[in-house]
Amino acid sequence: MFDLDIKDNIKLTLEVSEGYLRNIIDNRLNVKNYKMLILNLHNALELTFKFLLQSRNDFMIYEMQDSNSYQKVIKTYKSMHKQRRALNDSTLIENKLHTVSFTKAYEILAYLYNVEGFDEKFIFKLMKLDTLRNGLTHFTARIEHTDIVVLYNLFEECVNLYNSELDNHRHVLRKILEGVNNKFIPNPDLAYEFSNAIKDIKMKLLDEPIIIELIGSLIQKLGQINEDISLNDYERLIKFFYDEQSIVQKNIEFPKNDQDEILKAYGYTDLESEEVRKERKKQDIENKTRMKRSIKRMKRMKFIYDQSGGKKSSISFDKFLLNSIFMILESEFIYSRTYYDSYDVDLMGGLSLTVSCKNLILDKWGNDKVLICKVFDLSEEEYFKLDFEGDFYSNSFYDAEADFPDDEL
Repeated sequence: MFDLDIKDNIKLTLEVSEGYLRNIIDNRLNVKNYKMLILNLHNALELTFKFLLQSRNDFMIYEMQDSNSYQKVIKTYKSMHKQRRALNDSTLIENKLHTVSFTKAYEILAYLYNVEGFDEKFIFKLMKLDTLRNGLTHFTARIEHTDIVVLYNLFEECVNLYNSELDNHRHVLRKILEGVNNKFIPNPDLAYEFSNAIKDIKMKLLDEPIIIELIGSLIQKLGQINEDISLNDYERLIKFFYDEQSIVQKNIEFPKNDQDEILKAYGYTDLESEEVRKERKKQDIENKTRMKRSIKRMKRMKFIYDQSGGKKSSISFDKFLLNSIFMILESEFIYSRTYYDSYDVDLMGGLSLTVSCKNLILDKWGNDKVLICKVFDLSEEEYFKLDFEGDFYSNSFYDAEADFPDDEL
């Protein structure tokens, strides 16, 4: 007979998940490893969520979707109250009642208890995992090789959630009384081995047409001023990559006579005024060309969505786009590069490519400028933005005065 308490159960499922993670690193072509990892990791997270709920108020871990289930919980609590208080143990109640689902558990933690780390990005990953698990359990599922990026990150987050909860003051007395370290200690070699394997996985991600279009769109905007965007703000991220309304707006042009009067008022000579008009005309042509290319890129995104069977499925275009943006976030392809000087002046804002993403692109296409421009639909000028020329965080801008980790670029 095996009698597992909640902590033993969590550690066991994390241990099994870790084993299948290692199997995937060694052999990424065996679908069994993916399925077993998804099922066990989902179980580990659900148990961890319920452990966090139990620590705060164990009443919240029980299912009370209607008056009957609520009354059942109350009745059980009432009948077991004296015995439970004497034993200081909730296992007697746990064995009699149904607990909340995976989704309800993390929603309570996120929106009722506002637990740190339960942000939009984390919840999106949980939803993705839940979709994979439900498909594998109930009917059909589609698992991408690149899903391992999300699964590994969720494994790390589950370990951190569980171990951090044990460090909380709520568990200090029990820890002293038990005299046992119930933390889960992951294999230290796993992170190193995964970091070596991840490059091939990210290379596969760069084969996806929608990922290419998203990265190409960002490269085109590197030289433009774009506002700061939180990487957890998915609504604004979608608008950044796909905002048809803002792109198709026409430039406001002053009538030629009004331009002449304005320039004369500022003391421009006729020759200087003509030079200004030529420069403005050149800028107008460049802006219109840029807008046309942006519109074509957005149409290609729609075409990719249609080709993937999007119209026939229940997945909207926005959800399709969000899933793709989520993958480039999880793969650490982009970052928010805001930097403030000592006077709190925003010197550099908006989204940019990480150096690791830039290097992957250059490696994958052999530093072939012509080929990279063709794949990502870039001009020669836009291609050279891959070097982050002028970026505060790049060595070319600040030379040896600052030494930042690659993925903070």
